[in-house]
Amino acid sequence: MIYTTVKDFELFKKEAKKWIDRLGLLEWEVIYYHEPIGADADCTSFRNAKTIILRLNKKINNRDKTKYCYIKEISSTRSISCLIRESLSSGG
Repeated sequence: MIYTTVKDFELFKKEAKKWIDRLGLLEWEVIYYHEPIGADADCTSFRNAKTIILRLNKKINNRDKTKYCYIKEISSTRSISCLIRESLSSGG
């Protein structure tokens, strides 16, 4: 287990926002949390409210990459997969 810091959380948010902007999904409100959860990161969406919650765990299970690279990876995959899923399911 590796503990994530406030700096790591800021990187998580920055990377997620980068992909949200690139996908042009700016009408969605994104709320970020840095808290203990069951996965390294997760995404919950509320289609009717056009709100997405992205969470970074305070402990991650990264073993193969630097913490910086791993946080960049999970922030982009969580935000992209959640936003694309919602965009496609709402016909957007």
